[in-house]
Amino acid sequence: MFGIMNRSRQSGVIFLAAVLAFSACHRRQKESTATKDSEIRRAIIGTWSVEISNVAGVVALHSDGGFSGYWSNMVRPKGWGFEGRWDISNSTLLAKYTNAIFWNYTNNIALGHQSSWKILQLNADELVFDTNDVAGVWKRKN
Repeated sequence: MFGIMNRSRQSGVIFLAAVLAFSACHRRQKESTATKDSEIRRAIIGTWSVEISNVAGVVALHSDGGFSGYWSNMVRPKGWGFEGRWDISNSTLLAKYTNAIFWNYTNNIALGHQSSWKILQLNADELVFDTNDVAGVWKRKN
């Protein structure tokens, strides 16, 4: 009888040790993600541009969490400007549109809409992201 109780107690101790180890690893992972997001927040602030198939885009990510920018067709005068709020979560840029204006263009971006871009790489000159399995590269404007 005492052998069964000792095995049961040993199993309980092993189980408790495993739970505590898992909890500690999970907490370190959450802290690491928060630290990485904080580093991205600081590094991504600035003005970025891209040109894709006769379309130019510029976005300025402000340190207060606001953003502004535009998309414009370089062949015909049409495009749209936008403003909103941004944040970083799990290495993903989240952008919520709060204002938009259009010229010679119809767009389906609704105010309050939130877009997201998974950040694959960020350095002083380039921001590489993935959205819907399509990679994009933005260049920092000086």
